Amino acid sequence: MKSTQQTIGRWLLLLPGAILSWYGIFVAGVFGQQLLIPLLCPANAWVSGFCHDSRVAHWLYCWAMVVSATSACVVVLVASAIAPSRRRLIAVIALLCGSVVAAMMTWPWGEWQLWYCAVGGGIVGLSLVVKLSRRPTVGLSTD
Repeated sequence: MKSTQQTIGRWLLLLPGAILSWYGIFVAGVFGQQLLIPLLCPANAWVSGFCHDSRVAHWLYCWAMVVSATSACVVVLVASAIAPSRRRLIAVIALLCGSVVAAMMTWPWGEWQLWYCAVGGGIVGLSLVVKLSRRPTVGLSTD
């Protein structure tokens, strides 16, 4: 049986862990974008250090959608993995809270495709938590 101190510690680390996982994917996405721009942009489209090619802008937007979905999925998985109990409930709460936060971040720019990707990624994360929590011998089975 787990000690009370470990249980309390895991509950206290749940929110910071979920937030740090989001930041980690965000930073990786920004670095990935900085690596993609020179690879995708043709030499004649560089003006004053910026790429002015609409195809590159399209691919970078696709990259933003992938990063958005990945970050939501990882946040749901990390929150559920940190939780000492009620992992499926924590995954649902992480999905709902993340959807609200994503909507608040999306609202000023109206880029709702990114919100749809985030919610879709969160649903994938929730599906993985549910699937893993049903298997008695795999990691998330302490529900």
